[in-house]
Amino acid sequence: MKRWNMVDFRYHLVSLVSVFLALAVGIILGAGPLQNAIGDTLSNRVEALRASRDDAREKFDAANDELKSSNAALKKAGEQLVDKTLTGRRVALVVMPGASDGEITAAQESLTLAGATITGRMDLNAKYASSDGAAHRKAVAGQVGPALGQPQDAGPDDVIAAAISHILRKGVNDGASAPLVAALTAKGDALVKIADLKQPADAVLVVAPKELRLANASKAKKAAAAKVYTQAFKDLSAKGPTAALGADGGKNDLIVSLRGTKSGSTVDHAGGTQASINTPIAVASEILGGHVHLGTGQSAESPIGTRVDVAVPGAAGSNAANGNG
Repeated sequence: MKRWNMVDFRYHLVSLVSVFLALAVGIILGAGPLQNAIGDTLSNRVEALRASRDDAREKFDAANDELKSSNAALKKAGEQLVDKTLTGRRVALVVMPGASDGEITAAQESLTLAGATITGRMDLNAKYASSDGAAHRKAVAGQVGPALGQPQDAGPDDVIAAAISHILRKGVNDGASAPLVAALTAKGDALVKIADLKQPADAVLVVAPKELRLANASKAKKAAAAKVYTQAFKDLSAKGPTAALGADGGKNDLIVSLRGTKSGSTVDHAGGTQASINTPIAVASEILGGHVHLGTGQSAESPIGTRVDVAVPGAAGSNAANGNG
């Protein structure tokens, strides 16, 4: 029994000695012959990674500079493409809930650069399409329908869209517009907000958001509201020249829904250089009686439109006035 205990002890002793010997050898090699080799290998790898990073950064900067140059060149060419094409023309804006201020401003600037005058804007609020406000819209439609000569079987939303079209295209100072404005902007029950719009517009530009901004609305209610706003665009297009400007044209973007009505003209990628060129072209095309769908989003026909000149002959700044028409 004692002999087995002795063997056990010796076995463990040899094992422990082996472990410490291996550890000592590792320390000696690491601090000696292998130290430089390991250090050199790690240093080389760090230097290679640093060089790769710097190379990638240089390529990114070069690509970014090239993109900026291309964008600047496209913008310059675009300005020449639409220059004076809308001189003497008046355009009214219709803004749907959720459209960004930046996109609205960019749209106004692009139209102004093409020579157009912005008559003002009308914002459609959440009540305009809310399922909870359907009864109120029906009452408003009943109030304004007869003055517009709408058929008795016309839907409430169609009648309201007709009222909006009249205000935009005739101006708020038109005699028939006054009761329409009063009905649509009634305190506490307003469906729209009006800014200026004193002058009649030759065309309407609808600015649509990527997604409707409707407070506390469920997904189903947003989908139902989107249908109402889409129908509004279709109704406005039926009444006169109407174009829509929207987001990047992805599968669920509202601009794709508007484009699907096969009415009016549409432009995607609002706020971008392409849209700044395409927006005046789309509006001009509408005034001329044509429909175009421009951009790189779903169902777009062309990334960039072709020049369409609908400047009023003799208007200050038009090609005709300058002897170029």
